[in-house]
Amino acid sequence: LLALADLDLAEALLALRLYPEALALAENAHRWFRMRSVPVECAKCELILGITRGSLGNHRAADRSLAAADRAFRARGHHPGRAAVALARAQMLRSQGLRPDASSKALWARRILRRAGFRLRALAAGALAAEVLLEDGRVSRAEALARKLLAESPLPGDAYSRARLERILGASASPRGDIRAALHHYR
Repeated sequence: LLALADLDLAEALLALRLYPEALALAENAHRWFRMRSVPVECAKCELILGITRGSLGNHRAADRSLAAADRAFRARGHHPGRAAVALARAQMLRSQGLRPDASSKALWARRILRRAGFRLRALAAGALAAEVLLEDGRVSRAEALARKLLAESPLPGDAYSRARLERILGASASPRGDIRAALHHYR
């Protein structure tokens, strides 16, 4: 039970960007789950370790952790887990400037999460993909994706992802000189 609490707290600390603390708790939980052969929880720990290590700039160790998480999720047919790994990889690739790979991983994660019924996470993955497409200069594709995602029915808790998508539409309207549309989307 303590290891589950460590894992949950590590995830919360990661969200708060308290990386050293999240790393310590995830490593501790991972040791406990590994000693007791609890593979899905080990994979969740590896996912948090990968994200944390990537955020701390240790990309090689992050890759190893994310690969281990992906193998474990794949072996158990845990598709949402694999999508979470793909999303973490997309964010890490984006931070390294590898945008084409990042957008394809984020789009793949979006499809899997949507299919599994995690619509809010799918929306966040789609927003990440649209941002990366825009950063990569694929403005029309980013704009089309943002419009498609914004056309979906709203969900409780989706305001941040929707704001990201509105910013994409505003940013894509500005270079065309469509100031009215840009200001509308930045409202």
